[in-house]
Amino acid sequence: MAGFLKRIEERLDGGGEILDLGAGRSPTLDPQLRRECHYVGMDQSPTELGMAPDDAYDETVVADACRFVPEMAGRFDLVITWNMLEHVPSLERALENAYSYLRPGGRLVAHFPSGMSVFALLNRVVPHRLGGRLMESLLDRARDTKFEAYYDRCYYAAFRPLLEPFTDWGVVLHFRAGIYFGFSPALQAGYIAWEEWAMQSGRPNLATHYTLYADR
Repeated sequence: MAGFLKRIEERLDGGGEILDLGAGRSPTLDPQLRRECHYVGMDQSPTELGMAPDDAYDETVVADACRFVPEMAGRFDLVITWNMLEHVPSLERALENAYSYLRPGGRLVAHFPSGMSVFALLNRVVPHRLGGRLMESLLDRARDTKFEAYYDRCYYAAFRPLLEPFTDWGVVLHFRAGIYFGFSPALQAGYIAWEEWAMQSGRPNLATHYTLYADR
């Protein structure tokens, strides 16, 4: 989270308008970190937005990240999203819309898991309801916070061409899925060793998460 916040902080000095894509009940930025910003939450679920705390957003918009909202075009200094892009059926459309919502010089900062990660591969084959029960029992996470995930183009070689419209961009690779194997110390140790190999041998497609920042 620290690197993600750093990329945001670089653009917060002058206040401005921030669009939080898909945060729903849990805004990505705490109100104390927003300074003089106008903070807009956009989510396709009015129910999720309605569950957010009273001070979560200055404004809310009910819309799918893959559906272009013309009145949002060129409005925002920052578009941020945390662990949401794996849930969109078209990463290309979501990034195109994020780009359109930015003012010239604005920045997109996104954090999302890789579609090549072991938990993403398991997520594809385990039925949604069963996955929710497993997540609740193994990870102590509420079942109703699990949403359908597509992982469309959510690996380095696939999403990199989608960043061409931006004037500048960078990607931070993360290798940190060992927590998912906490129920078995032997499995966890083996998995962490495999992650270390993937990281040291320079295999960006095998990262477990990405922090992406891109300037319009």
